[in-house]
This record gives sequence, C-alpha cells and structure tokens, in this order.
Amino acid sequence: HVISPEDAGNKALDFVSRTFGAKAELINVSEVRNAELYEVSLNISDIRGTHKEKIYITKDGRTAFFGGMLVPERETIGNFLVSGEDVCKEDGKPVVYFFGHSGCPHCLWEHPIFENVTANFTDFISVHDNFDNFTADEEVFSLFSPRGYVPTIVLGCKFYRVGSGETQGKKEEEAKEEEAKVLTALICELTDGKPENVCNAPEIRELREKI
Repeated sequence: HVISPEDAGNKALDFVSRTFGAKAELINVSEVRNAELYEVSLNISDIRGTHKEKIYITKDGRTAFFGGMLVPERETIGNFLVSGEDVCKEDGKPVVYFFGHSGCPHCLWEHPIFENVTANFTDFISVHDNFDNFTADEEVFSLFSPRGYVPTIVLGCKFYRVGSGETQGKKEEEAKEEEAKVLTALICELTDGKPENVCNAPEIRELREKI
C-alpha cells in the first residue's frame, strides 16, 4: 500500500508535532529517486525560531525520520526506530544512552522514566546518562540525532528515538506508565530477557511480541 504525497505531508506534520510538540508548515513533498521514500520540506517553529527541515516518510507511511539521520529499517513500539546496526556493547553489556538537558521540558519529562527503568537492569546493561553533558558520546549522538534534537534515547544502537514518549497516553500518568513499559520491553530484547523478574511480566512479554 503506497500513501499519497498529501498523506505523506500530513504524516510529516504529525511526526514533528508528536516528537517535539513543535508547530510546522508544509512547503512541499517530492518523491526520492530510486527509493521508496517521500521527501517532505517543512518550516518548523520551535525554541530555536523558524527553520527549514527535511523529513523522510516511507511510501507505505509506516516510518518517518529526519534527513541526515541513520536510515531506519522500520518503526517499532513507542515510536522507536529500528536500526540495521549491531548491538553496541561495553564489557559485554548492551549500552543505553540518554541525551538531553534541563532547559528542555520534554527531556525533563523523559529523564526520570529512563532513570527508573534502567535501574531495573543494573547488572545487564551499561548506562550512559548524558543529561546536561554536552561532550560525552558525541559520535553516537550525531549518528542518531544529526540535527542535535533532544531528548534522544539510543538503546544498544538497535532502537532509537528522537523526542519523548509524552504522546503515548491520553493522560500524563498513562503516558508515563506506557513509556516505562516500552523502554523496559526494548531493553529486555537487548538483554535476552534478563532479569527474568522484570522481563517476564505479562505486559512486558506482550509488548516484546510487537517489537
């Protein structure tokens, strides 16, 4: 099923809205030669002012990503993208990254959830929490968020998302609970279901089946 250019434009506007809560105005939509992609040019208005960005939408309408970003294989639960990269490890453990700063409201929403979830995997993952740290892991940050947008979460270089999980529930508490489950399920995929007391919870197993 191939979506129309008009639908691609609407999907790009929706992507910007749910990822950053930013306002965007459509400039134009074009087809990318030799690729199953639409290129959507937008004017985005956020705390940086108004700037032009390119968003790419797969022709089946399932995946959206920024120009310059690592091209994802597909989208999965919680609006995370799946990379074709090998799982990155440190001392044999998958590395999970958080990039954000205290001047960003979406980062302040996301960061405590990330901290709480990763605390459940202490012996099984290596956590690089770069909250208010602008110099660490620059290569990883520029690969997964080439425009420098935050929050950015990278889980084992396999799953990544620019933007928070705030749009996942009708109410704030619902969204926080859902985001915690999504992060837990994705990390369980990286740790082969360990620790079992965390990864074998019915709601986590259910989510893992959708990844």
